[in-house]
Amino acid sequence: CPACRVFAPNIFAPESAGENQAFKLFSECSITQQQLQIFDRWGSLVYRSFNGPAAWDGRLNGKVMPPGVYVFVADLEMLSPLGRIDKQRIKGNITLVR
Repeated sequence: CPACRVFAPNIFAPESAGENQAFKLFSECSITQQQLQIFDRWGSLVYRSFNGPAAWDGRLNGKVMPPGVYVFVADLEMLSPLGRIDKQRIKGNITLVR
């Protein structure tokens, strides 16, 4: 569905003020289901969420992760303005800045 575009920031800073404190996805449609996975540069899973709003705060088990580039994969289910269910897989890179 062209109406269900997904926007993913490519950089975030957990210690900053404002809305850039966590990595999260945005859409023009209502995200009804979301699975988000984030991997470090060696392919190790550092974050995973299921079925709900997902926002990574730059930590793994409470430990602050180092600055750098991470990879995300998100499987989304969205409700379009026309009432259709749109499923998308989004992949990309994000930079964590401290």
